[in-house]
Amino acid sequence: LSRASVSNIMPSPLRASRGRTALELLLLLAAASLGTWRNPLLAADPSLHSAFVTVAPDRLLRRKAILPAFLALSFQNLPAGAQQEELTKGRKAQYVGSAKNLREAAEWYRFYVGDLVVATAGVDGGPSATDFECPVGLCASGRALTELINTLIPPQKRDGISSIEAGVINKMYLLARVNGAFDPDTVDLLQAQTQAFTETIKEILQSIKAGEGPEAITRGYRKSLEKLNIFFRTVNELGGATVKELQYLPELPLTQEELANDRYWIAERKAYTDANDPVKKFIDRNSLASRDVREGLKRFPG
Repeated sequence: LSRASVSNIMPSPLRASRGRTALELLLLLAAASLGTWRNPLLAADPSLHSAFVTVAPDRLLRRKAILPAFLALSFQNLPAGAQQEELTKGRKAQYVGSAKNLREAAEWYRFYVGDLVVATAGVDGGPSATDFECPVGLCASGRALTELINTLIPPQKRDGISSIEAGVINKMYLLARVNGAFDPDTVDLLQAQTQAFTETIKEILQSIKAGEGPEAITRGYRKSLEKLNIFFRTVNELGGATVKELQYLPELPLTQEELANDRYWIAERKAYTDANDPVKKFIDRNSLASRDVREGLKRFPG
């Protein structure tokens, strides 16, 4: 961005400050956009100060008008090595954030959706969702099957997407397409693995529609976990993620026995349950003090 181009886009009162470089002008205007226009640098130039306040009197508008250009110019003035380092940091942050979001979504799929799948076979010794003893789906297993269907299919409205698509599938695609995180061939591989997972969701719905029973639903669900774990292994290997890093995607347990006996998943299950406890959510929304303060008062009531 040259001084001439900056001069052309500025109002005529600002163009009066000839002799300044483009970077100097943007530094001064960025200070103004941040609400620091009483800075001595601007105070020393009354014409610049008055012209800018007249043109953009609202602080937020000043910030929106100036900061993008200022940040772009600042980036362009970095050495080539520093520019590459900033780009790498940005891509790394995007990759970590996308992986973390998918990790949380996968826990929802394993805990919440997995519980629905198990419940279709019967709750506390009750009938399964397809038994004659569960009239029109009014028993616990029938309600679980209804909720499972509602989770896997889009709502009956225009442009609606299912909970599984919004919660897991879209996050898989977003992670695969993080700019600069993976090479094009790898992106194609991750997208193919995402599509393979999506096909297993269709298979579960087809088995429900055909009335094949809880066993078929459980087989389809386990197959979906296997496909999801393949995706996780690929991302971990290509991203170089280790177990202790936020972007690491742990493989999901395939059976209820593994889920109930693995110490890591026991801890994760408890954290998930606590975070989604409706009573705790209500208390958090309506409490004057933060959760940390309330927990401290419980430990030290005096």
